[in-house]
Amino acid sequence: MRRIAVPLRLALALLTAFWPVLSTASFGGDDVILPAVGRVSGIGGSEFYTTVWVTNSSATQTLALQMQFLMPGQSNESPLTVNDSIAPGATKVYENAAETLFGIKGVVGAMRLRGNVPFLVSSRIYNQFAGAGSGASQGLFMAGVRAGFANGAGQESVLQGVTYDEHFRYNIFLVETAGKTANVRMILTGANGAVLTQSDLTLQPYEPRTVAVSSLIGPGLLVNGLAIVQVTGGEGRVIALGSQIANESQDASGFEMAFRAELLGGEVGPTGPTGPEGPAGADGVDGVDGATGATGATGAAGATGATGPIGPTGVTGASGNNGATGATGATGAQGVTGATGASGAVGQQGPTGATGDTGAIGPQGVTGATGASGAVGQQGPTGATGATGDTGAVGPQGVTGATGASGAVGQQGPTGATGDTGAVGPQGVTGATGASGAVGLQGPTGATGDTGAIGPQGPTGATGSSGAIGQQGPTGATGDPGVTGPQGATGATGASGAMGVQGPTGATGDPGVTGPQGATGATGASGSIGPQGPTGDTGPIGLQGATGATGAQGAIGATGNSGAQGATGATGPTGLQGVTGATGDTGSIGLTGATGATGVTGPTGPGTTLAFTNANTTQTLTIDGTETTVLTATVTTVTNSDKVGIDAVIELEISVSATPGVLDERARIRRDGVGLETFRLRRREAATGTIRYLMPVTWVDTPGTAGSHTYTITIFGTPANVSSVSAETRAMKLQVATP
Repeated sequence: MRRIAVPLRLALALLTAFWPVLSTASFGGDDVILPAVGRVSGIGGSEFYTTVWVTNSSATQTLALQMQFLMPGQSNESPLTVNDSIAPGATKVYENAAETLFGIKGVVGAMRLRGNVPFLVSSRIYNQFAGAGSGASQGLFMAGVRAGFANGAGQESVLQGVTYDEHFRYNIFLVETAGKTANVRMILTGANGAVLTQSDLTLQPYEPRTVAVSSLIGPGLLVNGLAIVQVTGGEGRVIALGSQIANESQDASGFEMAFRAELLGGEVGPTGPTGPEGPAGADGVDGVDGATGATGATGAAGATGATGPIGPTGVTGASGNNGATGATGATGAQGVTGATGASGAVGQQGPTGATGDTGAIGPQGVTGATGASGAVGQQGPTGATGATGDTGAVGPQGVTGATGASGAVGQQGPTGATGDTGAVGPQGVTGATGASGAVGLQGPTGATGDTGAIGPQGPTGATGSSGAIGQQGPTGATGDPGVTGPQGATGATGASGAMGVQGPTGATGDPGVTGPQGATGATGASGSIGPQGPTGDTGPIGLQGATGATGAQGAIGATGNSGAQGATGATGPTGLQGVTGATGDTGSIGLTGATGATGVTGPTGPGTTLAFTNANTTQTLTIDGTETTVLTATVTTVTNSDKVGIDAVIELEISVSATPGVLDERARIRRDGVGLETFRLRRREAATGTIRYLMPVTWVDTPGTAGSHTYTITIFGTPANVSSVSAETRAMKLQVATP
C-alpha cells in the first residue's frame, strides 16, 4: 500500500490558502460555522465554486434554516441572510452557494448556519474549468464546526503540523462566533516545544480572518511545530483551523483545533417528547420605553420673498477729537563750522543773473513709521430705521442639526380611556404667551379621537416674551436674493473720531542736483563812507540801480572738520553679465605617480557557505535499535559565532508483515560525533504491504569554534510486525550564516 498524493494545480494563490481546511470530525448542531465559502475566477480559465450540504437531523420537525455570509476583514453584525426550510430527515444541496444564495462573487469568506432543530452541515470547495464536467473537478471537503465549540477569554487550543520551509507552507483560519470583539494571541513553538514567536490581533464581531505562518515567523523555518491560539480578552469566542500545503503538488492536510475535554463527553441523545405546557406565569413588568426614533427629514422650505426697500441712512455722528501730535525726531549733530574768511569790499550790486535750471528731484526718503492711532471718537447716534421692506422669498432650509440627547423618560402611567372628541368651538382671542414652565413627565398617550371640525381663526394675540436663544444650528444654503428695494435717504454723518498721534517725520531725501549758476555782474567801486547824519524821513524807494561788480574774493578760510559720514545709499542693480571667455587649451597629462603600498586585508565580512549531500540508493536499516548513518556532509565556519542551518529529508520504506504494523523510527543529528537532537516518526498500519514515509529533519547549530565540522544523520528504531526498513531517496543541506 503506497500513499498517493493528489496533485491540485491551483491557478489562484488566494484560494489555495483556503483549500487545506480539512475537518476530520463533523458535529451537528443548531449554530454551525463553515470557515471557507466563496466563488472566485482564477488564472487560465479556472473557476472555483462551493457546494454546501445540509441535513435535517430531526425525524419529526421541519428545519427552519437561516444562512449568513461572513465577509473577511470586517464586522458582520448585519450580514447578508437567506432563509430556507428542510423537511424532517431530508438533505438539501446548495450548488455554488456563495453566488446562488448571496450573489457573492470574487470573495472567499465564511458562512454561519442556524436552525430551530439540530442539523449536519458539510461543504466542498472545488475547481471546475469552463466546459468541463463535474467528474473532472478538483476539490477539498470541509465539515462545519459548532459555534459553541469556540474558545472564550482565558481558553486556548493547539494546532499541529505547523511547517514552513521549502516544501510546505501553513495557514491558520480564525472565525469569531459570538458577535463580540475577541483579542487573540498566536504562539508558535518548535518541534521541541521551545517558543519561537508570538503575535496579537483583534477580531471584530463575526469576522473571519486568515493568517499565514510566513507572516509570523518571517524568514525563519519551522518544521512540525505547534500553533497555540489563545483568547486573551474580549467577550468574543474563536474557532481555529490549520492547513499544511505542499508547495509543489498543492496536496493539502487539515488540522482541527484541539477541542476542550468537556465538549466531547458523549453524543447528544435523541430529543425527548415535549412535556405538558406549564401554567402561565405572572405578567412581567412593562419594559422601559424604547428610545425615540430619529427625526424625519425636514421638508423643503418655500422660496425667499423679495427684499424690501432699504431704509434711510442714520445721521452720521460727530467727529472725534484729533489725536495728539507725535513727538519730533531728534535732530542730527551739526558738523563743525569752518573759520569765516575775510570779507571783501562790497561792490555795487550787479544785475541778477538768469535763474538756473531746477535740479533733478532726489529720491524720496524712507517713510517714517506710522504713529499710533488716536482714540476712536464716540459713536454718533444711530439714524432712524428705514421702513421694513417686503420679506424676501425663504431660501431652502439648511441641514438639520443633530438632535440633542433626550432626558430620561419617566415611568409611564396607566393609559386612560379616550373620550369622544367634542365639536371644536370658535377660537377665542389668543392671550399673551406666558413663560414656559418646566417640562413634566410624559403621561401615557391616549387613543387619538376623531378630529373635530376646524373653527374660524381668531385674531392673533400679543406676542409673548422671547425664550432663551437655543444653540445655532448649521447655516442653511443661501436662498436666491430678493429684489432690491429703493435706497433710503442717507443719514447724517456722524462725528469724526479723534485724530491719531502723528508718527515721526521720515528721513529727508538726498538734495537734488544744483543747476548751473548764472554769471555775476561786475561789482562797482565803493565810495568812501561819510559821517552819518541824522536819519531823515524815509523817502520813496527809488528804482534799483544796476548791481555793482563783485569784489575780489577773500582768502579761503581754514577747512572745517569733516561732518559725520552719511548712510550708504542703496546698492544699484547688478549689471549684465559679461560674455564668458573662451575655454583655454587642456594642459598636458602629468606623469603617473608611484603605486601606493597594498593595504592590510580587512576581516572577513558576513556571508553564507553552502554544503550538501544526497543519495537515491537503497540503504537497509536495522530493526533492533542499532544506529545506521544515512547522510554525511562537511562545512567550514569562519567565526566562533557562525550558525549552521541543517535541513534534511529521508524517505523510509517499511514492509509490514503482520497487523497491526507499528513504525517507530528516530533520526539523530551529530556534529563531529556529538549528538545535537533526535526526531521521532511513529505510525500504525492496519494492513500488510510496503509503505513509504518522508521523515523531515531541521535544526540550527552554533559550533562555537571556527573551522571544519562534519554533520551526520543516523536512523534507528524498534518497529513491531515489520520485516524490513530501508532508507531510499535522501538529502541534507548545510548552510553557514556569519553574523
